This record gives sequence, structure tokens and C-alpha cells, in this order.
Amino acid sequence: MRRALAIVVCAASCSHHPAALTVTGTVDLGVVSDPVATSLWRDGGSSVLLGGQVLWSFGDTIFPFQAADGSQLRTNTAALADPGAPLAVSEPLDGKGAPAQFVPFTSDEAALNASIAPSERIALWPGAMINTDAGHALVIVGKLRIRPGVLNYEALSAELALASAGSTLAQRLGPLFTVPEPQFVHAAVAKDGALFLYSCETSGDCRVARAPLSTATQRSTYQFWTGAGWSSDVSRASLDVPGSTSGFSVAWNEALGKFVSATSPGFASQFFLRTAPAPEGPWSDAVLAWTAPSGIYAVYQHPELQLDGGRRIRISYSRPTGGFAGEIRLIEISLR
Repeated sequence: MRRALAIVVCAASCSHHPAALTVTGTVDLGVVSDPVATSLWRDGGSSVLLGGQVLWSFGDTIFPFQAADGSQLRTNTAALADPGAPLAVSEPLDGKGAPAQFVPFTSDEAALNASIAPSERIALWPGAMINTDAGHALVIVGKLRIRPGVLNYEALSAELALASAGSTLAQRLGPLFTVPEPQFVHAAVAKDGALFLYSCETSGDCRVARAPLSTATQRSTYQFWTGAGWSSDVSRASLDVPGSTSGFSVAWNEALGKFVSATSPGFASQFFLRTAPAPEGPWSDAVLAWTAPSGIYAVYQHPELQLDGGRRIRISYSRPTGGFAGEIRLIEISLR
């Protein structure tokens, strides 16, 4: 059903540089869920701190009943939580108990979805969210066309949306990268006023783009890592970063003084950690951080939830649990 199952053949054994961190402990904190709407099945699970609340974004959200509009699916949703209790989320629900869509369709997209077969649709899948100020965050969004069959979808564009504090409804800002350009939707991190975006191949190798955070909505301000420097020519972007199209997240860790990536290869039940001095690398060899009871995907770090200055980090993943059911679990990893 999802990006989760995209095949990645570069496993954690791919060699880069010596490991630069040690996992000293792990704790499964539990499932991210709305206590009032426990029947929702969601995947995704990026988050950001806005206005003193944790805003969670999710991808496909399925419910075993008809919403007020007759649907049983949202292509994305969002919910809020207290930073001290991040697993218990809440959101506005309609009269049937269904959530609203977080990143909205345009009128043309909604009309197209209404006109094509039930097994086809336009999907908007939100990824990482990056603070622009205390009350707003950019949402990285992948726009896709879903077609009949298993894992049969095509990327259309990488877009941005704007989330606001206290709201579970985002504003579309428009496309950044349109196919055939690389789709920089697989991970994102901001540091020192710059936004870095990653576009990964099924090989597990990724390109890096950067722009000033203040002009991140403007395609013309982006540069691309060539392996030796930065260029405004996207065709020169090199596949230098080890990542994944299935589960990949990058965050700055103050305690380590380095960037940390969390990666889960396609169809894997594990995620691994790496470090680097810069978003483009060089990245260390992988360290196993967690093994789940089944295949996982949509791995996200949650910097706003880390403890001890980054010595204890929180990472979530999605996994199916059988039939039309699944869960998002939050794991705490202790590092040194």
C-alpha cells in the first residue's frame, strides 16, 4: 500500500566510515494513537513542535466506517499532542468520528480523484516538517498518482505546505521539484539557516539539495551536492548519502555535535543509525539501533522529543499488523 515497501538493496553493511556512536539502551514507549478514535489506521508519523504542542503528520489514514463525506480514506491527516505525553494525540473529528485532511487537495485534484476508478487516485504524502519560526513549519510533501496493483504508483512532484501552531490543517505552497527532476522528499533537516532535502533511489543512495530556509519555497535558490561542492545544476547532484526510500530521517544532535540519520532498508524489520559532520557527509558506517517484530517503514526522528541534550533520542516507525490495520510506535534510543 505504501512507500513503505519500496525496495532498497543497499543494506546496513554498505561501507562508508567507522561508526561514530554507540547505542547503550532502547525502550519501546508505545503506540501513537488518538484515544477517541482508536480505530484509525495511519502511517507516516513525522512531528514538529509548534506553539508548545507537538504536531504529528500522517500519511494514508483508513477507518472502518464512512466519514460524513462517505469516504473511508484520507490521503493524509494530522493531530496534536502534549510534549510530555506525545503518544496521546487529538484532532477535530467529524460527526462520524473521521479526521479531516491535513494537506488539502486543489479543486482540480479533488475533481480528478472523483472522476477516476476507485483503485486510482492522487495522493499527497507528508514527510518531514521543519520549523521556520515558533508558530509555523514547512511540510515536505510528495504528490503521487496511485494506480491499480501492488506498489504501483508514480511520483509527480515534491511540494511544500505550511503548518501553523494549533491547527491540523495546512496550507499548500506549491511544487518545488517536478518529475523528471529528482524528488527531494525522503528526508529533511535545517541547520544554521539552511534547509537540506534528500532524494533517494531504490539503491539506497541519496542526493542532497540545500537552500536558505528563508527562501526555501523558491526553486531557483536551491543548490545540489556534487560530491566535491555545491552547484545550481540539479543534473550534477551526486548519489553520495546512504539512505532509503522506505524509511530515512536526518536530524542534528547537539550532544554528539553531529548529524544523525536513521535508516530502514526496504522490507527490513530494523533501523540503523549513522553520523556525519555535515548533511552531505561523509557518513559513518551504520549501527543497529532497533529490531521490530515485523517489517517497518516511515522511520522518523523527533528532535523536539529528545532528552539529555540528545543523549536520548526518540524515533518512530510504522508497521502493518495484519489486514487493514497497523501502528506507529515510538522508540527511545540512548546514545554515547
